Formats: sequence, structure tokens, C-alpha cells
Amino acid sequence: MRTWLRTRITYANLVATIALCISLGGTSWALIVTGSNVKNRSLTAVDLQRLTITRDLIAPSAIATGQIASNGVTGSDIADSTITSSDLNAILAAQTINPAVVIATQEGTIAGGGSATATASCGSGSVVGGGATFTGAETTAHISRSWPPTSHDWSASIVNTSGTQVPYTVYAVCLS
Repeated sequence: MRTWLRTRITYANLVATIALCISLGGTSWALIVTGSNVKNRSLTAVDLQRLTITRDLIAPSAIATGQIASNGVTGSDIADSTITSSDLNAILAAQTINPAVVIATQEGTIAGGGSATATASCGSGSVVGGGATFTGAETTAHISRSWPPTSHDWSASIVNTSGTQVPYTVYAVCLS
């Protein structure tokens, strides 16, 4: 049997068998790219597939305000309860840097079990660019609606489910 097999194996049969195995099994190459393989500032938005860079992949404070395009972030991009009153106070302090932006406020209180609708007004000559509402008790006072009723105002409807009085502030970002 060995002699019969040895006389049947030729170079042509061997190459044909190898070619058949490769064609049926295929070949593949693997390329692994890590951060150390990529030169800084060499990738652009065109190089990245849409929605592949997510919030958990970006380091805190990695993107500065000057790196965000105008109108690049809208209200729907901001998660609920992520902007605090101290953030808005920083904007108020920035009014001296950019006098075209003014923050109008309307403060008040809601009795226990009550509700209120309040409006912060920009006044004539300004348009509202956005707004926000904060309460002193995030767990017992709920903002049921926050919206611009006119091009000069920002309103909010707040419901107090607690038995005690709760303060609130409505903010309007006014652009001149």
C-alpha cells in the first residue's frame, strides 16, 4: 500500500491539494490598531464611523467649550439633572465677558402640595436662546414642563408633591 501511495504522489498532486485547501478554507489577515499605533491628530471625523465614539470613551474635561461647534450641543443632548445652579451661576459671571448674553431669572416658592407656572422674561430687543428651571427639592418638586412660550420668554410649570414650601428659579438665556 505504501508503494502504491508513493507512486501516486507527485509534485502536481501536492500543489493541487494545497491550492484546494487554501481556496476552501480561505486566508485572512488581522490588523490590530491601538492608541499607541495612531499618530496624534491624524484621525479626523471622516475616519470614524458615526456613533462609535461614545460618552464613556471620552475623558472628563477632554473637550473644551472652544472645541464645540456653534449649536453643536442642544437641549436634547444634555441629560436631565446634569446642569446645576452653580453651572448657571458661572454663566451669570460670564456676562461680563460677553455682554450679548444675559441671564434673566424669576424666583419664587410653591406651597406644599401646590403648583406654579413662572416665566423669566428677556424683554424687547432680546430673544430667548434657551432656559432652565431648578427647584430647591429635586425629589419632591417636579418640573412638569419647561418651554419658550414666546421668542422673549422662558416658562416652567412646577408641581410640589411635598408637604412643605419649596423654592424655584426659572432662568432664561437672553441673546441680544
